[in-house]
Amino acid sequence: GRPLLCTEYMARPRNSTFASLSYFKRHHIGAFSWGLVKGRTQTNEPWSSWKGTTASEFRKARVWFHDILWTDGKPYRPLEVLQICKVTRENKSKRENM
Repeated sequence: GRPLLCTEYMARPRNSTFASLSYFKRHHIGAFSWGLVKGRTQTNEPWSSWKGTTASEFRKARVWFHDILWTDGKPYRPLEVLQICKVTRENKSKRENM
């Protein structure tokens, strides 16, 4: 079959998280994550931000949409980084043993 790539799975406020990576891996689906470090692209903000959501509404939510790291490199949610590392390490170790 054709390769599959999911580009819209991460949406923390909608309970769509990096836990999805295990599902994608089991079903051989690639996954693209928008945003890595909170910053210029503002992918930590929700999709609705273009509708005029104010900065104070973002601060109240306190939940990032996509990004993984603060600008100093620390994880926004350390357990998510561990999840990502676990899934990607499993792939690496299998390739090395081939």
